[in-house]
Amino acid sequence: MRQGIGHARARADAGRAAAAPLAYLALLAAVAGVLFASSLFSYLLFHALVELATISIACTLFILTWNSRQYLANGYLRLLGIGYGAIAVIDLLHTLTFKGMSIIPSAGANLPTQLWIAARYLQATTLVAAPLCIERQINDRLVVVGYAVAVSALVAAILGGHFPDCYIEGKGLTDFKIGSEYLITAL
Repeated sequence: MRQGIGHARARADAGRAAAAPLAYLALLAAVAGVLFASSLFSYLLFHALVELATISIACTLFILTWNSRQYLANGYLRLLGIGYGAIAVIDLLHTLTFKGMSIIPSAGANLPTQLWIAARYLQATTLVAAPLCIERQINDRLVVVGYAVAVSALVAAILGGHFPDCYIEGKGLTDFKIGSEYLITAL
């Protein structure tokens, strides 16, 4: 009798294990469907949803890294986690200033484009620097301060008019923005 119950449990566990990937695929298809439907309804809504999803992932990466940093001997993962927290801040500013969001009505299309490029430069720099920290200890608090200074400097440069224009109304993307995308991709 006991052996029969054990086999029934094993079959039930195997059934749940087989159903998990299907449930994941169904959830993924549902999310993709919602995003597609939102893009048909409003590009602004679609853009905000996608950006907020990526910001949530970056924040989650930061939170997981920060709360497990005493267990992570590898500086690579710690630098990536902290870096993505900083990138999420700039990406959130980009999302909030996107043309049509009406949070900063006079922002136009240049400000969010500049913020997007700044975030991508910070992301590329983080991804290039992280492998240098493999098998090395890093000072987490110093890295956080460094990223806070970098984010503050980038945002101040953009808001102060010292960051090159990335989008000009009536003309489109600037050479700086297009060249930056090639450079970031090369990194």
